[in-house]
Amino acid sequence: MSTNKYNLKNLLFSTLQKVISTYYPTLLKLEEEFNCSKDKDTFFLKNTTNTEAIICLQQFIQYTTIKLLLNNLINNLEFVAEYKKKYDNFIINKDNIDSTTLLKKLTGITFDPVLTAHPTEPLSHEMLYKVSKLHIYLEENSASFDDKFVAALLLELIQTPLTPKCKLSVEDEVKDNLEYFYKLYQALPILINRIVETFSSSDIKTIKKHNFMRPRSWTGGDADGNPNITALTMINAVEAQSKAVIAWHIKVLNQLILKDIPDFGLYKNIMQLRLLLVQYHGDIKNIEENYKSFIAFFNNIMLKNEAALKQYPNIRTMLENFSMQLTTFGFHLALIDVRQNARVYDEVYLQISKFFKKPITYTDIIQDSSLKETLFKAFKENKFLKDYPLIQTEFLRIEAIAKFPRIFSNLIISDTQNISDILNPAALCRIFKVNPTIVPLFETIEAITNARSIMQACLNNSHYQDIQGNKPIKIMLGYSDSEKEAGIFILPLIEKVTTDIKKHFEKQNLELSIFHGNGLDLSRGGPTIFESEQTIQGNQKRYLFNTVDNTLIYFFHTLNFKLHKIEDTFLPEVTKLAESSVISFKDLFKEGDNLSSLENYLSSASPYWLFVKTNNFSSRPSSRKTEDSKSAAFKPWLTPKFYPSGEVLSGIRAISQVNTIEGTFLNFNLWYGLEEFLNATEPSKLNNLLTASPVVYDLLLKSLIGIELIDLDLARQFFPAEVDNKFFLTIEQKYNSLMNTINKLNLKLPIQVVSELSSKKDYANPIKHFISFACKHLVYKSVNYHPKTIRELFPSDLTEEKYLELITNLFGAAYCGFTEYRTPPYSLLDVSFTFLLQSNNLQKGKDKS
Repeated sequence: MSTNKYNLKNLLFSTLQKVISTYYPTLLKLEEEFNCSKDKDTFFLKNTTNTEAIICLQQFIQYTTIKLLLNNLINNLEFVAEYKKKYDNFIINKDNIDSTTLLKKLTGITFDPVLTAHPTEPLSHEMLYKVSKLHIYLEENSASFDDKFVAALLLELIQTPLTPKCKLSVEDEVKDNLEYFYKLYQALPILINRIVETFSSSDIKTIKKHNFMRPRSWTGGDADGNPNITALTMINAVEAQSKAVIAWHIKVLNQLILKDIPDFGLYKNIMQLRLLLVQYHGDIKNIEENYKSFIAFFNNIMLKNEAALKQYPNIRTMLENFSMQLTTFGFHLALIDVRQNARVYDEVYLQISKFFKKPITYTDIIQDSSLKETLFKAFKENKFLKDYPLIQTEFLRIEAIAKFPRIFSNLIISDTQNISDILNPAALCRIFKVNPTIVPLFETIEAITNARSIMQACLNNSHYQDIQGNKPIKIMLGYSDSEKEAGIFILPLIEKVTTDIKKHFEKQNLELSIFHGNGLDLSRGGPTIFESEQTIQGNQKRYLFNTVDNTLIYFFHTLNFKLHKIEDTFLPEVTKLAESSVISFKDLFKEGDNLSSLENYLSSASPYWLFVKTNNFSSRPSSRKTEDSKSAAFKPWLTPKFYPSGEVLSGIRAISQVNTIEGTFLNFNLWYGLEEFLNATEPSKLNNLLTASPVVYDLLLKSLIGIELIDLDLARQFFPAEVDNKFFLTIEQKYNSLMNTINKLNLKLPIQVVSELSSKKDYANPIKHFISFACKHLVYKSVNYHPKTIRELFPSDLTEEKYLELITNLFGAAYCGFTEYRTPPYSLLDVSFTFLLQSNNLQKGKDKS
């Protein structure tokens, strides 16, 4: 059946309807019953009376979630088709850039996509594979639609549990990342060859010599808050990545061998290359040496067969593409960043001081060789193991870094607040004669504000100068933990400090690179701000790297963004305007009645305890303790009267999408403070900012999306008379006041963004109401309203093992659905890039209209 982007959605959903009516007809009746019911709680209570009803409800929630998945998939396919058409199938936008400048700019850009494993991707590995299979089929067969084949794929989706059966291991997360790295591997030669098309033949060699990509990962190395990341998981991650990439290299050579190669000498050389790769596969101890030997042999073969390759251009192209992949991915696939919290290293030094019975500082370790030797010897003799376990754990981690210093080349220090936080881990690394790049991560408002002076103190410090040497200086500024403290209006401050600190370093002829940790998530500063070096978390990896075309769009979008990025001249003014917004957000959490009400609200309205503390979606424990890693996620909820014990406000983590699904239905961390910002800005000035300040445009896009996704009615339902609702009333009043301001100013989201968001809302209704229902009956924390256990709310005669599997599938499906509902619109990519070009032209005076 022929198709196009206008009827693909209808075809896909009608096929899904046929599958459901054939195999699960009861679900269509449930759907109709839900849509007609005025009281959604009554609907869910009626459909949770016994095992059979719960199984049917689980299938209904899964069916609803799959509709959201398919809706996002169709939106993605349509966006990709429009993007390729609009930008001539991936091009570099050369407006206002001459060839010499363009070449210089291009060869100064290296992509560092850093894949992480935060629990915002709840789908199981099996479900990810099947969604990808459908996605690729629809993309590759855009001109036709095989009803039977698609129906079979959709039936597989319905029958596959959406979420993992038990908590993910670090190894599981590394394995999931490999699928996305393979898309990067496939896309790289296409990216470079498309760039080459832009230039004359004389520049091609320069472009092909430049390394456009440096893939990185936090998976396997991000120990901050995750005690399951150990020295062993770090080594295992290196092994898994190495085995995968060498297997991909072998696959490329296998494809070459299958070609008809008339030149026997060339054929023989390719066979020799393949044999070498087979020998090196799994030999992680000698990754560097093996790679150097192989690349030398490969280059020699290319030189030796130069005449033959001229006769066979197709073979030559394949080998040149392979050379790009070999140079970029090597035998390691991706660098692995190691991350730990500065407070952990503080504790390590306390334990070292106790061990020596005197204070020990980083200066002592750096200057005293015998002290380093004593510490190393004590570690090797396991003297720390019993009484000083943290020393042993962190020394094992640094020892792993020393085994693969080129792969574990970055050590990121979360919650950096002063120079000691940078030099403490640097000194410990000296014990193992390894010197990774120490990357301070400034997170609190105070630390971000003081970042420049802290880094200047480093530059003036002889120990830092000695440790740093000629290595590039790299820092991270803000995002998730910053927004927990100050809301989304911390972003102008982050941008301003970024600009100021770069200029400060430039004056000293020093190069500073900023590593962005926004994860491309709305709550962290993404997705409209794209940078060449940034983290990409959870389900964002799926949206960006599920297909080669998606991957290319990410690269070309980021490339064009970097080429045309302009300095936001309004940043100082915008930062000043945002101060009242930050103060307003911080005032929400002052000690007093509002804070007490906030605790009640978050433990009632947020599924933090229900969906996150008991999640299977990440190796990271919710309480940051290994004992919180449950193999059966919802087992605690079988305990009578189980409910939270007051940890909700720890770091105000429950307001952030980092560790919760924002089930408050208020999204207040995205928009609280917007009214203060708008009131501080004159209407005429606001219009100028919207047309010339990427930061303001970015802020308003995110805030307005947060507002668009609000569901006040559902949020209001969480409060019986017994629960203090002062916090909710504060938010509701602020929302109503803000909406009056927005309406007066006639602020609206771009039509394509509204269209994409509205298409999700109807599909998400059953999911949102189920979350509301479950939280109200299970999570209420009140003297007069005792929470039920899961078995009380969902009675069943199943064995505990089977019951937990059913409950995990039920709640997991709801979590997946809500995650899909909150996915940032794909159209934001195009909206932000179009705006960037327009504002660039306005500032250059090209378009005065």
